[in-house]
Amino acid sequence: MTETYDGPFSLLQMFWGSITARPLRSFLSVIAIAIQVILVLMIVGLTSGVISEWGKRVEGVGADILVQPPNASIFFAFLSVGWMKWLQRSSSRNQRT
Repeated sequence: MTETYDGPFSLLQMFWGSITARPLRSFLSVIAIAIQVILVLMIVGLTSGVISEWGKRVEGVGADILVQPPNASIFFAFLSVGWMKWLQRSSSRNQRT
């Protein structure tokens, strides 16, 4: 490695030299970074969707106090409230017909 370069350092030259020296490694690195970015965006989107949906369910409960057994998950409480509302709607439809 006796070659020297007297010109200004260029990241573009280093980038292009790396791509031409090891094209498969460069391609796999680009794919890996793209997959990581996509996964982070999906996680952020899913998390924000779950939080907003949970907020809508909390607003629609219509109760000041929720009673549930100890060590029970809060999600089961909201699931049961939604189930009860569905049962009330279906029973009111059956009474009208």
